[in-house]
Amino acid sequence: MRLTKKIKVVIGVDNKGIEDAREVIAISDKKLAEEKLFALEDIEEELGVDLITLFKAYTNGFYVKGENGKQYIDFQNLMNGCALKNREIFYGHKWSYQYVKLYDYGKTWALTKEKLL
Repeated sequence: MRLTKKIKVVIGVDNKGIEDAREVIAISDKKLAEEKLFALEDIEEELGVDLITLFKAYTNGFYVKGENGKQYIDFQNLMNGCALKNREIFYGHKWSYQYVKLYDYGKTWALTKEKLL
């Protein structure tokens, strides 16, 4: 169940009749939204990484710091063998797997090369 929605709020109209509008987020049930946010934050604390970053890494790929420098793990590699287990991302092919710890984001893995230390 979705607890938020974007709505358009008109701030004003200029002398040419053009609306100045902004998008804002409306929360349908504040108590349920707070409970859901609390549960999501608990999951993020347990994993050691925020869920948005994890989702982007899993769907779009990520960079790892390997022995030969920075390596991109693309979507195809993820489809051939990527798993989340014990707060780690395992990646690779049938016979060769490596892993990075989720809480090491920015140290051993990142969404971009530039984010790796």
